[in-house]
Amino acid sequence: MARSVFVADDEITARRYAYGEDGAHGFYFHVMRTKLAKAGALDVMRDFSNQPDSELTTRRCIERLVIAGTPESVADQILEFREEVGAFGTLLYTGHDWTDPALARRSMDLMANEVLPRIDRAAQGTTPNGYTGGSV
Repeated sequence: MARSVFVADDEITARRYAYGEDGAHGFYFHVMRTKLAKAGALDVMRDFSNQPDSELTTRRCIERLVIAGTPESVADQILEFREEVGAFGTLLYTGHDWTDPALARRSMDLMANEVLPRIDRAAQGTTPNGYTGGSV
């Protein structure tokens, strides 16, 4: 499973960095939506099968496909996502251009040292094939 993830020390920083249409995540989803539309492959971005293309805005893609917040809220969002789709083993933390290198590095540090341990504790013994380390 892959998701765009951004972790910050506070919710305001996380939301400003991750959900801004003019930031790295907004740029990524704008480009991906444009390319997928040209290829006739927007289905991967839809919330439901007959959703109109006009609803697949950059804003909607960010809201639906980015997980952002403090370590606690990101762990909660990942666990909620896991409940929705089922245990999936590995979560790929997708990379984006760093509009602020210090914040991007801090995000990866918080993900590794605070988010993943929370997820491992919450999901222990419930991952695919009984594997319990470093997965969701």
